[in-house]
Amino acid sequence: MKVKIPSAIAVAIIFTSCVKEYNFIEGYPLEDDSQYEKFVFFNQEYSIQPNSEISESLQQAVDELDGATLVIDAGTYYLDCPIVFRPKMNMVSNTNSSNILNPPGLKIQGDGLNSTIFINRTSDYAFLLLGVTNENNDIVVNKFQTNGFFSDFSIYSPSLPGENGINANCNVLSEPPKGGVLMFGCKAFSFNNFGVAGFENNLFSENGIYIPLLSPDSINYPFEVNYLANFGNYVTHNSNVPGGYVDINVNEIYGNPDYYASTSTILSNVEIDRCKGYGIKGENGVGFNFNSNNLKIYACQKGGIYFEGHLAKVEGGLITGCGFDGTNTSAGIILNRRGVNSNGFTINNVEFDGNNNHHIWIKPSTNSEISYNRFVNNQSIKSSCKIGGFYNDNGFVSGIRINNNFFRYSSHVLSNYQNVIELNNYIAYSVFRENTLDTNNVLNGVNNSNFYQIKPGFSNGNNLVIHNGSTLIDNNNSPFFIVDNRDMSGTDLVVPNGSNRIKLNWTNVIFDTNNSFDLINDHYLTTSIGYYSFNLTLGINNLSIGKTIKIDFGYEESGAFIPLNSQFYTSTTAGYSTIVFSTNVYISSPKNIEVRITNNSGEDFQLLSGPNVTNFSGNLN
Repeated sequence: MKVKIPSAIAVAIIFTSCVKEYNFIEGYPLEDDSQYEKFVFFNQEYSIQPNSEISESLQQAVDELDGATLVIDAGTYYLDCPIVFRPKMNMVSNTNSSNILNPPGLKIQGDGLNSTIFINRTSDYAFLLLGVTNENNDIVVNKFQTNGFFSDFSIYSPSLPGENGINANCNVLSEPPKGGVLMFGCKAFSFNNFGVAGFENNLFSENGIYIPLLSPDSINYPFEVNYLANFGNYVTHNSNVPGGYVDINVNEIYGNPDYYASTSTILSNVEIDRCKGYGIKGENGVGFNFNSNNLKIYACQKGGIYFEGHLAKVEGGLITGCGFDGTNTSAGIILNRRGVNSNGFTINNVEFDGNNNHHIWIKPSTNSEISYNRFVNNQSIKSSCKIGGFYNDNGFVSGIRINNNFFRYSSHVLSNYQNVIELNNYIAYSVFRENTLDTNNVLNGVNNSNFYQIKPGFSNGNNLVIHNGSTLIDNNNSPFFIVDNRDMSGTDLVVPNGSNRIKLNWTNVIFDTNNSFDLINDHYLTTSIGYYSFNLTLGINNLSIGKTIKIDFGYEESGAFIPLNSQFYTSTTAGYSTIVFSTNVYISSPKNIEVRITNNSGEDFQLLSGPNVTNFSGNLN
């Protein structure tokens, strides 16, 4: 029996999980359902008691919901078979009706995160949300189940491995459950006060929440073979053709994840604990995005989050104890990118603690921001943030901003073991600014680790690092620049003998007179034709008397640096020196002006401050 309740009362029922008695208004107007929420009270309607196996009854209830919310009382319930939800298209005469456009998603309301518990005794995910089908059991790939939610309940694995897959009718093998939820073709799905938790001696074998990829590579992406084999054809809905559907070639679907996207996923107060895969695994490229608040992921062996989608945000919460799968490819969060689409991933105000390899690993990715987070470094961490690297073989890293984060070393840091931020190859147009390193608890001292570790081949240029005083060693001529705008006491950069460093590209940023940075208000240099003049100030140390370095002002063309003006500085003191270079440059055609520092002095020197540009004149916009 479906009960219809005015929406104001419905909100009170949904969000007040301690309420056990529900008051209803009789005599609602049957001719107008729009102001009413529909509820089915599972325990009463299907005569269900806690501490019982409910797979058959729950599957029946899910099949009969028709857009209603299923309300389940507090208690522990056992699932021996996975619950499958694949709503049918409802072909009513009005083809503009909303149920034609997208059928409603599955909505389940429990009594509390720790009150309503499902024990997943299947060898699969507890809930399989498998898109939309028609009356012929075809998969309608351009329609989505929408606005579903799971609220106020949790999914656990059995505490005893002997309970795994005990129903032979549903499970081919008695294996551990794969995870909590698999989502395919779900839009605007919400998880609220929701949990997925494995037991230490019986972990989920895959992921807490899984958003799969359709791919012809069935070995690495077996979702289609495992879950869609019993469906009919892939079709799209088109009301202008006889029958309303058009067959679509599967190769078109492989190449366009939008056909089965799970976008606009919301996670609020979600906890995921103990799985062999990832807490959240999103393979579906541009077809997946999410927004989370207070997301907590614990002890997932491959990592906390694996993300290949776009436009996601993690705000608050923590990721801890993840990445211990015995490989060097795991991390707390892994940002990857499928195809040419931008990630746009934001991580703010999150605590990272006790993860393995790296807290965050940014693989091919663009336009992501990591700000105001707290990273606790321990001896399992190789670097808190790894950007690019050996496995970065599918693209480049661009537009990354790692700003205003706090990094703390634990007391048992091993000597020569860690680096805070590891910069690898193919990084461009990125900003690393005003991050803080606390070394109070380091037994072996800060010199055992570098704030930034720059790997060979780093950067495609145009990167900005504002550094705060710890040692940085650059051994591979990296085309980016370092500035210490705090004091002159720290060693910012060791410039090795033989290096040839591109220090500045004014298409990115201009320094102002007080050596501070404002990337919003500071000017950019246009590449128009004309004369330009400026002063360049450097602070250097440990360049012996009589040793010479070279400064070039110029631009790159066809991979080669073309100097417009060259100047030399010969040291007159072995200590700290401030050098000012003044030059006028004429631009005969639109160019990106750079400054290059060449060190062929036969010894290393330290760049303590700058380059700081003042008295700039030219065409600014």
